[in-house]
Amino acid sequence: MNFQRPAFQSFPIWQFHSLAGAFACLMIAFSLLGCGGGGPDVVPVTGRVTLAGGGWGRPGMIFFAPVEPAAGYPRLPGMADVDKEGNFRATTQPNRDGLVPGTYRVGLEMWEVPPTMGGPPAKSYLPQKYQAAATSGLEVVVPADGDPVEVAWDIPRP
Repeated sequence: MNFQRPAFQSFPIWQFHSLAGAFACLMIAFSLLGCGGGGPDVVPVTGRVTLAGGGWGRPGMIFFAPVEPAAGYPRLPGMADVDKEGNFRATTQPNRDGLVPGTYRVGLEMWEVPPTMGGPPAKSYLPQKYQAAATSGLEVVVPADGDPVEVAWDIPRP
C-alpha cells in the first residue's frame, strides 16, 4: 500500500504554530505602539532660567506639572535638564521634545548638596518656594496651535 500525504500536510504543523505565534506577537506590538509616532502631539518649549539676574551656575532640573490639558489632549507631565547657562528644552516621555498642549505649573531643582538618605542635609541654591510646582508661582501655557513656546524666568537667591 502506497500512502501519499496530501499537499496541505507538506508544511510541518510546528512551523505553522511558530509563524502564527510570531505574527500574533507582531500584531500585539503594533497595537501597543499605535500609529504615527507613539503619543499625542507635543509643542516645542525652550527657554532660559537665570539666578538673581546672572548665570545658573550648575546643571539643574525643571519639572512641568500639568494643571489643565488643552481640550482633547491627555494630562502628561514634562521635564527639562538645565545647563550651566540656564538653557533648557522641555521633554515629554523619553525622546519627545516638547510638551502636550495645556497649562503647567513649574518646579525647579539646583542643588549645592543633593538630597540623600543618611547623608548630609540637602542644600538648594534656590528658595524653597521654587522647588515645588505648587508653590513656585511659575506657570507656562502651551497652545494647541503648535507654535513653539519660549520662556524666561529669573529666580532670586535664597
